Amino acid sequence: MSTYFILVTAAGKARLASVIAAGGSLGLAQIAVGDGGGSVPVPTESSTGLVRERYRAAINSLTQDPTNPAWLNAELIIPASVGGWWVREIAVYTTDGTLFAVGNYPPSYKPLLSDGSAVEMVVQPVLEVENADAVTLVIDPTAVTATRAWVTSQLVETPQDAAVITDAGVAPGTDVNALQAALRRLYGGSVRTLSADAALGANDAGMILADCSAASRTHVLPRANAANGRPQTIRIIRTDSVAGNTLTFVRAGSDTVEGGTSLLLPVGARVTLCSDGNATWRVVGRVQTPVAPLVARSAQGVSIGAGYLAGVTVSFTPQVAGIVLATGMVNLSTVASSGVSCALKVNGTTLASDQTLLSQSHAGVFAVAAGTAVTVEFSLGAGSPSPAVSATYMVAAQFFPSI
Repeated sequence: MSTYFILVTAAGKARLASVIAAGGSLGLAQIAVGDGGGSVPVPTESSTGLVRERYRAAINSLTQDPTNPAWLNAELIIPASVGGWWVREIAVYTTDGTLFAVGNYPPSYKPLLSDGSAVEMVVQPVLEVENADAVTLVIDPTAVTATRAWVTSQLVETPQDAAVITDAGVAPGTDVNALQAALRRLYGGSVRTLSADAALGANDAGMILADCSAASRTHVLPRANAANGRPQTIRIIRTDSVAGNTLTFVRAGSDTVEGGTSLLLPVGARVTLCSDGNATWRVVGRVQTPVAPLVARSAQGVSIGAGYLAGVTVSFTPQVAGIVLATGMVNLSTVASSGVSCALKVNGTTLASDQTLLSQSHAGVFAVAAGTAVTVEFSLGAGSPSPAVSATYMVAAQFFPSI
């Protein structure tokens, strides 16, 4: 015989024989557990009770084992609010209080919240009964507790339920954790903060809060077909304000992202991506917080002499496509008479120029792509001006993103 076992008592056998002879059935009603008085007891058929009973309650369930018709699977749930002792013995009682079966139990501590843990404990004795069909459960419906496994098994009961769960990409009756993850994929309910490079999975459907305050970040999107071929939606919000750090989302495998391989998101970006369930991610929504205009720079008191004079410049690199509005301004002390000229350029392309200057300004616009370095220059030049002139000149640039 094994170390831990349960057996039907002599009183239990006699009670069962009696009800069978009368053409009736024997009702089991309660399970009790005890601590054995500090050690694991050895049960016998002549036992009349537990060594030291600690808890007794209605049987939660009693079912015939599908693999052996002589086995009855019973269940007792000890609530989280009860405990502070060890379980070393177990007993099963009939409706009239007869000790039907008694057994010992692997020592298991049932904690209380004061012990630092408060959990339910499930005790499941297996009774071997020769006439198991004659044994029934007499149940108090107010005392029965639903276990997690039972609730999971009952999750799908209607065609409508089955349809929703199938849309989520899992089979009816699936594990509850997998079901929750699948429903997040379907309805986009998760929130994840990313402050280091990461590869996203199907369960990350929902909202992504991307932080690039410490460094530039590159994240890999889930495969477009990762949710069992169903569309996924990811909402991305860039939370930092460090324009010099880039935020890039790249494809997984051979997927495409907006027809390319990656998506660059600037400071202030809020983007919604949706997959087609196959191999494509598309931007279906975009909000861009306006980017502050760049600060103007200026230089003053430059004397104009022979030859080209270096201009004043503004340089920056926008993280999104947009328009640069460039302005050059000059104030000459005297009218230039010997070919003094100015030129306003963006990345070497002249937007405006003039050779007859006196307190004039020049402006122009220039389209730039995302990630393109921009240099705006306003310069003065001359052949041999006479008399010599002095000038104050300044360049300014403003960037407006294409939203």
